[in-house]
Amino acid sequence: RASAGRSSPCCMALAAADDAGQQLDLGALGRYFFAVLMQLIALTFAFGVLDSAGYASPLGPLPAPAAGGVFLAISLRSRVFSSLDDSAPEERVTATAAEDEALEAALRPDGGGGKPMKKTALRAECEARGLSVDRTMPAEMLQARLRLYFESRARQAAAAAAAITPSWAPSEDSLSLARAAA
Repeated sequence: RASAGRSSPCCMALAAADDAGQQLDLGALGRYFFAVLMQLIALTFAFGVLDSAGYASPLGPLPAPAAGGVFLAISLRSRVFSSLDDSAPEERVTATAAEDEALEAALRPDGGGGKPMKKTALRAECEARGLSVDRTMPAEMLQARLRLYFESRARQAAAAAAAITPSWAPSEDSLSLARAAA
């Protein structure tokens, strides 16, 4: 991949959005860069005021090792007293396994034997599974999000089955070879 060697936040956000098959939220990225710019301006102004006050005082400016203490206090404040909500979203999954199977069959390329689902029904199915959606998403994107959800669930189930299978148990490949030899 061309952007794999780059480490800027924009390149990483684009690569992550591309890997997940999602759309990049340019508004959120813009707000992030604006917040970083505002923090840089505020820190520059605050340190400028401290320097001016230090040179004007009879004690002189702060000694160089004090800068480490200032940055320690700033980093501690940003970790402990953050104004951003970092709590995990509440999982709102209300769909059953049978409903998942029926919807997965309806989303198959052959159409599942019925008419294509309307956008409102697809949005309701996404919301029932705790997937974030909005009213502006086209039906194709909602279908893609549901397919990605079902693929993720299948990978989780396969990983769980592999995790509980003992290492000494024969694999499916070795069993099929034994059957073919017999």
